[in-house]
Amino acid sequence: MKTFVSLVAVCATAYLIFDFPKLQQTANEVLRDGTLQGVEVCVANSESALVTVETTRNACSARFQKNLYSIEFATGRAGPSVQAGKVLLEGSLENKKTSHVTTWIALSFYTFDADGKKSEFVTDTFLWIEPSSATELSVTLPDLEPEQVRDMKFCDHEDESPKSCMGWGVMEIRGIEI
Repeated sequence: MKTFVSLVAVCATAYLIFDFPKLQQTANEVLRDGTLQGVEVCVANSESALVTVETTRNACSARFQKNLYSIEFATGRAGPSVQAGKVLLEGSLENKKTSHVTTWIALSFYTFDADGKKSEFVTDTFLWIEPSSATELSVTLPDLEPEQVRDMKFCDHEDESPKSCMGWGVMEIRGIEI
């Protein structure tokens, strides 16, 4: 009983001395690390009229997400498009996991010139793909010029020395457990 009273006193003192919402946030991050429930509590505690719910969700997801170790957890079809002088990778991406929401992805877009020299362009983006679902994808490929992909075909995956072609792949995936 004495220990319980001491614990209550310490908690009450901490409540009065420290920033309680910050204490709640830290407890949430420790107790619900990597989970959807942690993101939900974070979003509820971070409501603001100044930013969209999606922005808040992305910020909270970044705090709770974990690396998903197989890049095969996300598959899709996409290709480059040019809009306003920028090259975008657009298409759809599917979350193959049944127990996780995909929240972030790093992508590699690559081209091979006529001599077979590879150039790689890396980008990442927040997204929200529920388990066994798909979403539309549109990400800017920085440093890639439109003329680098104009009239270029996709590489044949079986070709061991590709030339004058392009491709893309998933480099890293992060998500939260349901």
